[in-house]
Amino acid sequence: MPESVDFQGYRKDSVTGIPTFLFAIDAVNVEQRVLSFGPSQVAIELGFPDSGTAKRFYRMDPSTVKSVAVSDGLIVRDAGEIKIPASERWAQTRVTLNPSKEKFVRSERTIAVRNALHVLPHARRQKRK
Repeated sequence: MPESVDFQGYRKDSVTGIPTFLFAIDAVNVEQRVLSFGPSQVAIELGFPDSGTAKRFYRMDPSTVKSVAVSDGLIVRDAGEIKIPASERWAQTRVTLNPSKEKFVRSERTIAVRNALHVLPHARRQKRK
């Protein structure tokens, strides 16, 4: 988990009204949009406006995910982890959730969608040599 998450507000698209959430996660600036294209389908778009070398990961609860697709350059790992190389300035994950009749109730101090996604990517600090 990240050591620090600083929510810096949001901005709305002037045409669509869709918000872009602004964060600094372990000092890495992140811009996040959450979109839905149908029942149980969620797209998370992540922008990284600053260049850097921090390792970035996106995590989700794989037990609640039916399928996942990622943009070019991303690497899907076991246990619901997606690696986002430092060279990527934009990343997208499209997730189809398993059907659920349960209402979402936040059980952790993270932003989540239907208890399936921890939508905060996080940077792991690199060890200095």
